Formats: sequence, structure tokens, C-alpha cells
Amino acid sequence: LGPSSWLPKVLEEYPLIGVFMPVRERAWILPETLKSLADQDYPADRLFFYFLVNDSTDESETLCREWLAQTGRRGEVEVWNRGITPDVRYDLAMRRSIYGPLGDLRNRGLEFIRGLGAKWLFLSWDSDNLAPPWAIRQLVARKRDVIMVSVSNVQPGQDHRLAALNASLLGKSEDLPYIVPRPWTPGECEVRWGGVVMLVSPEALHSGAEYAGTPVGEDLPFCRGLRKQGFRLYQDGDLVCHHIIDREDLDRYHRGEYWRPPWGPHYATLAAQQLQLYRKPPILLVTSVAWGCTGGGQRPRQLARPVEPLCPRLST
Repeated sequence: LGPSSWLPKVLEEYPLIGVFMPVRERAWILPETLKSLADQDYPADRLFFYFLVNDSTDESETLCREWLAQTGRRGEVEVWNRGITPDVRYDLAMRRSIYGPLGDLRNRGLEFIRGLGAKWLFLSWDSDNLAPPWAIRQLVARKRDVIMVSVSNVQPGQDHRLAALNASLLGKSEDLPYIVPRPWTPGECEVRWGGVVMLVSPEALHSGAEYAGTPVGEDLPFCRGLRKQGFRLYQDGDLVCHHIIDREDLDRYHRGEYWRPPWGPHYATLAAQQLQLYRKPPILLVTSVAWGCTGGGQRPRQLARPVEPLCPRLST
């Protein structure tokens, strides 16, 4: 897949962007993630990278520092150890409290990027996300206060899942920690909740919205706070990235087994067929892919009512 046909090769302006990445035990994927960052075609002098390494026992810190030195990129690596060992993390996950510490990490990122100045945009980039080289340029070109990528979390034979659309699928029931298979949505679509890779304008960054722990994710309070301040959230269906959850996912990615959006003339038929399927009460798939959940042991749950089409363009 290449860049969207509408995306200009040269933008009218290149705003300053602070890229925030929380990192914990990511030595197995960081070489890929950092290469994805290095390959971005956005001007390097307009980016500043802030890596927050937390409770890692592997080479994550070293890899981040070496990457900054080798690439000459502007950035900072901070180590923030809070004693969250694997046993503590497991206990938090079982009590559905793991998102509190994650919220603290992300708020530290917000504080750091706010401190860079009033003109800086905030780009939250998860350490297990791989994006195409034009990702930052395309998010900036959308000129939205808040916009996020589409995320491909797919095993062979499964449907694409758009994490950014999770809450919109469920209407007012935005606090459910499940994700529903949906047809890929081209273009921009307004959403209520999302994460993984999210670009936030200076106005939205300084609005006071904060991350916080909830049973279903630290992103929800931040997105809800932005909406309360009047900011609209969008997901870019033309920008699909890969959220690599574990080493098996990484192996599938290298083998080319990750799903790609159905570009081409057959998309309309496929979307129509899937919409008919999902107008029926679907089975919600419980998956660690959705919001960084750490646990198995949860059972699939059936929605009590049919899910309506999430974008007007898909209801026709």
C-alpha cells in the first residue's frame, strides 16, 4: 500500500510535534518501532522524541538512547521505575486496575510535551506500533484537532479491527472493554474513543484533558475530556498501522500474514455484506489487542442489541 492519492507530497506547513512513547520491556519490538519512526518522511528538525522507560529489565533504555545518538534525532530518554514488577502487573490486571499506572505514564508525557511550548502538537505513539513512512505527514495533513490511525490487529482468517471505532460501535455504552469486527472504513470517520497513535493539536493538548485509570482503558477519560471541551475526534481509515502485541504477531508481520484493507473495486460489496452481518447481534471478541489488556480468561460476550452502522457513508 502507498500513500493516499489525496496526500500532498509537500505540506503547506510542518508544525512542531512532540512524539511521546511509553516503553516497558519492549526490546523485542523496539528495533522495528524505532525504524518505523526513523523512516517517517516528516522533517526531522520539526520532531522531538520523549521516551519514558518504565519498570523495564531488558535493553529498552539502551535501545532508545542508541537510536537517538545514531540518528541524530532530538529527544530525551527518561527512566521512571515505580516498582511495578510482573507479579504486581499481573495482580493489577486481574483486578482490572492496570490502566491507572498507564494513565500516570501518559499524563507525564502530556506534561512534558506541554512544557516544550504553546505551539507544539502532541503525538502519542505506542511502542508496539508500526506505521508507514507517511503516517505523521498524513495525520498533519488532515488538519484535525484530534486524529488517530486505524489499527490492524489481525490474525490470519480474522476480520480487521478498528480500535479507534470501538466506542462508536456501542452507542452510549462506551465503557465496554470489547472490540467488534467491522468492515474497514475509508476516509475520515468521527469517533468517540481511540488510542495507539493519536495526534493532538496545541489547543486540545492544553485544554486540561487527562488520562486516568478505568476498568477498560486509560484513553477513555482523555478522549471524554477532549469531547467535553468541544473537540471532535477522528479516525483516519486511509492510514492503517500495525499494533504488534507479541512475538508471534511480529513473526506474522514479517511473513506478510497481516491483513490489509480491501483496496479496489470489491470493497463496496464486501462492506455491504459485512454490514448486513453486523446488523445482527454480534459476538464481541475479547482480545488483548484492543486496549493493551494483559489477561486472558475472559469469555466472549454477546451484545444485547444489534450494532448500528457507525458511519453514515456505510449505511447506504
